[in-house]
Amino acid sequence: MTTYYSNKPTWTEADTIFHNATNWEYHINLLPVTQLMTGPGLISGNINYTYNPNTDDGFPACNVEILLYNESNEPMICTHSDEDGVFVLNDLPMGTYKVHAEVTGKYTYPLTVALNETNSSVEDIVLTISNYAVNGSVSAIEDNSLKLNMGQIYPNPAVNDIQFELNLAKTEEITFAIYNESGQIVQSLKHPVYAGNNIVNIDISKLSTGIYILGIINNGNPGVTRKFLKR
Repeated sequence: MTTYYSNKPTWTEADTIFHNATNWEYHINLLPVTQLMTGPGLISGNINYTYNPNTDDGFPACNVEILLYNESNEPMICTHSDEDGVFVLNDLPMGTYKVHAEVTGKYTYPLTVALNETNSSVEDIVLTISNYAVNGSVSAIEDNSLKLNMGQIYPNPAVNDIQFELNLAKTEEITFAIYNESGQIVQSLKHPVYAGNNIVNIDISKLSTGIYILGIINNGNPGVTRKFLKR
């Protein structure tokens, strides 16, 4: 897999090389892919440059290295996106992984994905390369533990409030979080949601103009996410 100076898999971990007259050689030992993956699991998705709110997609990013980390933050395997920005990681054992897109010069917020007997494949990952960072979301996965269905956000773009339908199998207190393009939580709230169909309204009037991701937090990670534009 791609290896940086000091034998690290990502640019943020690497040491800086300084060229001077007394040091001409810098040795880099390529990191081997030592994990033999033999399982029924599958993780796939798309990676794009920027984001266009008018089309709800971006420009495909080809030949981007996609790293898969285990729960101990050890790199397991890697692949590269194709000309359409599509990447596939297959033959995975059940477990919890972190999907990391390595783009030099941009900070990546890894996306946590859990594979189990009930949900052995996650095929709707969307990774977006913005000006300063790489963020990820799962565009069409239902959180099986919450057993919910989340509609699209409207209006979108929005100025003061956003609304969406949320259908829940049982009454829950749900935590909602809004992330900026850098993956930072800029607003969060707990909201009681009753069994059946609900209309959820969230005040976004204090947010600055920009693109955000609304996530439903479950076990510390966003389960269902939706993008919206704040004007």
